[in-house]
Amino acid sequence: MKLDIQIDPTFTGTLQDSPSQQGTTRLDGVCHLEIDKPMKTKGLMVQFIGILKIDVRRGITLKADVSDAIERRLLVDERLYLEGDGSYNSVIPAGSHQYPFTFHIPISLPPSFQTDRGNISYSLRATAQRTLLSDTTAEKPVSLRKCMTRGLSSLLNSREHIEGYQDGLAFAMSTPSIVFREGGQLKLAFSLSLPDVRNCKIKSIDCGLKESIIYRTSGSQSLHRETRQVSDTSFPLGMQNIDCYNSHHTPRCYDVDLRLIPKIHTDMSTKLLKVRHYVHLLVSAERWDSRSSRNVTFTKRYKIEVPVIVSSKESFWDGQMPPPPAYSRYEMPPCYVESLTQLPPAPPYKSQEAEPTELVNVNVHN
Repeated sequence: MKLDIQIDPTFTGTLQDSPSQQGTTRLDGVCHLEIDKPMKTKGLMVQFIGILKIDVRRGITLKADVSDAIERRLLVDERLYLEGDGSYNSVIPAGSHQYPFTFHIPISLPPSFQTDRGNISYSLRATAQRTLLSDTTAEKPVSLRKCMTRGLSSLLNSREHIEGYQDGLAFAMSTPSIVFREGGQLKLAFSLSLPDVRNCKIKSIDCGLKESIIYRTSGSQSLHRETRQVSDTSFPLGMQNIDCYNSHHTPRCYDVDLRLIPKIHTDMSTKLLKVRHYVHLLVSAERWDSRSSRNVTFTKRYKIEVPVIVSSKESFWDGQMPPPPAYSRYEMPPCYVESLTQLPPAPPYKSQEAEPTELVNVNVHN
């Protein structure tokens, strides 16, 4: 006996987001059943299942109660009977059988997600329910992607222009409002200005894309109804060190180009999982007192963060898949199905640590 599931190759797994969060994406497939002799069964069923798991036990002592650090939720469970109805026995004749099926996936579902602390997975599961013998099952993973360009179409080609001032540092920044995780280009332009170039200069600038992930448990599966929250911060593209030569001239303008890679997660917001992205600047400024004969200097660090939306692309190419783009190319790259294995490695950004002195935060969040 052989049971198998095949998904329509035209299915891209793209969920077109909309402001109302209403609508569906069609998933077509075929369930193949091969048997050598007639089989008595209560039914042949196919399910579309989505599960969210949160596990924030890392760092908890062995003696502590960990029930509040684990939570599992069923996001979707849709079932179709392709043969029978699960109540009465029927006989499927010997031979090869094909059962087409269709699911309409709600676009309100979150995209697929995988980290050490959380997991959102979807799959198709076929089950041949037999009366005297154990059931035969087959499972096929389904990857869902979230495209937010329909609900945020006005931001697709727009840029955010932000100006600020904090403790002697004036800055102006321009960033795209939305960028694609499948090779999209994040073009950042900013300028920095210090009040007195005779007594201060910019020592170093580090720039990168910051990914912030918040994991929560609701306490519904905890023994003591306690909740837990853990935040993870990473820079999946590394930190790029920007040349500050002749930084005495102020204001000084800078341009940075970052090419995203698919290991960056899409922005999402659920009750247990939240993903956000920010353009992160770390500026070190050196100051000294020209009136003092001791030549005393000190370094002040400024942290500037501006939110940016990361989405998946809507469309795919026609025909044969093109080669992956180089990071030096500026045209809009295509989207990749097997994206993690198709894209080149991230560019070797340099990293330079500033001196651990006074830190000033300038957070520009929506």
